[in-house]
Amino acid sequence: MKKTYIHSLFSLIFLFALGCKPANQFEPFCGQWIQVSDDTKFVETWKCSSEGVSGYAFRIERNDTVFGEEFWIQDTGESYALYIKASGQNNGQAIPFTLEEHSGDAFLFSNYQHDFPKRIQYVFHSSDSLTTIVDGGSEDQALHFNFSRLE
Repeated sequence: MKKTYIHSLFSLIFLFALGCKPANQFEPFCGQWIQVSDDTKFVETWKCSSEGVSGYAFRIERNDTVFGEEFWIQDTGESYALYIKASGQNNGQAIPFTLEEHSGDAFLFSNYQHDFPKRIQYVFHSSDSLTTIVDGGSEDQALHFNFSRLE
C-alpha cells in the first residue's frame, strides 16, 4: 500500500495549480515522465499554463491500470504547496505538502503530520532525467524512482 501511494505521489508527483505562471521554478516538471521496471509502468503528466501547474499520474501493471492520482501546486501566500489526491485514499481528500526547500534543480515538499510519505523530493539531473524520492521522514526509509521524459 505504501509503495502504491508513493508511486501516486510522483504522479503527483507532478504538478499543480499555482497562483503564478509556470515560467518560474516549477517549469522543469512540465511534460510527461515515465518509469519502467519489469512489467510495471508509472506515468506522470504535468501540465503548465498561465493558471499554474497541475497533472495526473497512473501506474500500469501487466497492462492493467492499478493506481491513479491528481496533483497540483498552489501558492499559499507564504510558500507553495504540492497537493496530491490519490484515488481510493484519504477519504477523497487532497494531502498538502509544503515546499520546504528549493535549491538549483531540487525541490523538497513535506508534511510531517502525514503517515507516509512525509517528504517528497524531486531532483532534476537534466531536462530529460528526474529522480523522485519519497520517505517517512528520514533517508533510511527512502524510496527512489527514476523517471525519463517522454516528450
